[in-house]
Amino acid sequence: TSMVGGNGPDAYQSAHFPIIGDWVGQGLALDLTPYWDGYADKDQFIPSSMTAGTIDGKVYGIPHDMYATGLFYNKKMFTAAGLDPNKPPANWDEL
Repeated sequence: TSMVGGNGPDAYQSAHFPIIGDWVGQGLALDLTPYWDGYADKDQFIPSSMTAGTIDGKVYGIPHDMYATGLFYNKKMFTAAGLDPNKPPANWDEL
């Protein structure tokens, strides 16, 4: 509400990247590309980490942390359920 009213924050930390596209589309996000291009440590970022905050080649968000999700499964329980214990789910549909 404050952003639409023209009184939004100068900076926002912990924005969820999917919402940045909405903000860019509404003209509420600043193109950070000139600042990013001048940042000495930008090459220390994993390129894939920049994907969600980059829209149409312009940087609107910079990640401050990342995480990875894994799947552990019990092979004995797979076998007992009649599943192949050497073929775990490969995607959400199979899970």
